[in-house]
Amino acid sequence: MKKWIIIKLTSLFLVLFLLVGIMIGLLDNGSSLNIETSSDYYGYSVPYNGAYEYVNDSYYTASPDEPYIIGGGTIDSKSITDIYIDWINGNIDILETDDTAISINEDNLHTIATGINENNSDSYKLRYRIINNTLEIRYMEEHMPCSTSDSGKKLTINLPEKEKGKFKIKTNTVKSDILVRDVTIDELTATNQIGNLTVNSGKIYNLNYSANEGSVYTNCSSSSISVDVHRGAIDCTLDTSSKNVDLTLYDGNINVRLPKDISGYLAMLDFSQLHGTVGHSSEFENTAEESGYDYKDILRYGDESLYINAATGSGDFRILKK
Repeated sequence: MKKWIIIKLTSLFLVLFLLVGIMIGLLDNGSSLNIETSSDYYGYSVPYNGAYEYVNDSYYTASPDEPYIIGGGTIDSKSITDIYIDWINGNIDILETDDTAISINEDNLHTIATGINENNSDSYKLRYRIINNTLEIRYMEEHMPCSTSDSGKKLTINLPEKEKGKFKIKTNTVKSDILVRDVTIDELTATNQIGNLTVNSGKIYNLNYSANEGSVYTNCSSSSISVDVHRGAIDCTLDTSSKNVDLTLYDGNINVRLPKDISGYLAMLDFSQLHGTVGHSSEFENTAEESGYDYKDILRYGDESLYINAATGSGDFRILKK
């Protein structure tokens, strides 16, 4: 009987030792940003901080037999209402043009073709197609190896000025800085692993951004803004058209800049994920009160027409006059 117990204990110890080894291996793999992955029609499997984040989207399975056009080009925008961007590594610029069509192009193609004699191999070029009312843009040919250790490729999209407010844009990226400048669009929804979002001028009626790590800077007209970042910084400059703002930042500071003549706001602050030092302040003569729940405060000013929901676990929340 004692011998059997010793055998069972020994087996248990070996199993525990094996599990610990596997966990350490996963953590080591996730500590590097030199991510070796591949792009296909069903998403990416990306190691990040020891965990695998799986990015998936219904567009990946839309009419897979439809062919793609290889390389950048000019597209008639009459029937297009949605733009879907599937980009692994490199900056994305979304700009406005006085042309009557959408144009897309890429730079730095050679950086992802290291070791390939023909740097302009079609396999590494972007591809696009139109399905119903959606323009799909993808990083390169499926199943091609790539790494985020280089600068990747820069994608530039020019939208026709005559179609202001028409487009809904959705991006799926791994390591990208996104710049949106002087455009008017109906909606921008961007999902990123690592990267910054900058929206300068123009108008985005509905803006949504989520990332594991990055900074967000917006200075545009928008009725609804939603930002969810694990680590970084958020700085949003709003105008009087803003109605709903939802900002979540686990680690970092949040700044909200409002017009001096803003009629009022109601800011609901959530510090329940506390793991550092947090605080709040305002340049407006608002009233601050406790919500009745631990780590939750309320700031009231004027007619409370602008609703702000903010959450942080380490860092300050500030309302500033612009």
